[in-house]
Amino acid sequence: TAEKITERSGEKDWSKKSPGISEQEKSGERFLLMNFAIGEAKLKKEHIEFLTKIYYDTLTSDPMAKILIIGHADSTGSKSFNDRLAKKRAQEAEKHLREIGGRVNLRIDTVTSKGSNEPLAENDSIFGRAKNRRVEILVTPWKPEKPVPELLTEMQKGMKPFVVIVEN
Repeated sequence: TAEKITERSGEKDWSKKSPGISEQEKSGERFLLMNFAIGEAKLKKEHIEFLTKIYYDTLTSDPMAKILIIGHADSTGSKSFNDRLAKKRAQEAEKHLREIGGRVNLRIDTVTSKGSNEPLAENDSIFGRAKNRRVEILVTPWKPEKPVPELLTEMQKGMKPFVVIVEN
């Protein structure tokens, strides 16, 4: 078990074999994929299952929602390495969401990295570092700038009426 690990090599092995951790922090708006393997961006089976659930439970119910994907790292690597790795993790999550959606155009506005700058937990334990090796997905529900009838009226300005004739 992780509590008995004292060497970095043991922690690396544990991080590869242990399951991915997924959490919904704020209903329908903040999701976390945690415990990526050390030094890797590959999604674990549990991450893929959770992304699929997010896609079908949240993103399909609001196709206009704005999505922000942020990658994070623990503090064990250099700043430049952590920044690149965290971005790769975010890109893997984005790639998987787009694969699930097929032709559906998700509004993924930003895919970015915070590296090791915003830890969720202390980096002085195996479990703390596992929580910090994560991807955060923030979903902002769509809110129109104006009431929908007003938007539709504006969109129709300048349009010429037309008739469609269908013959059998």
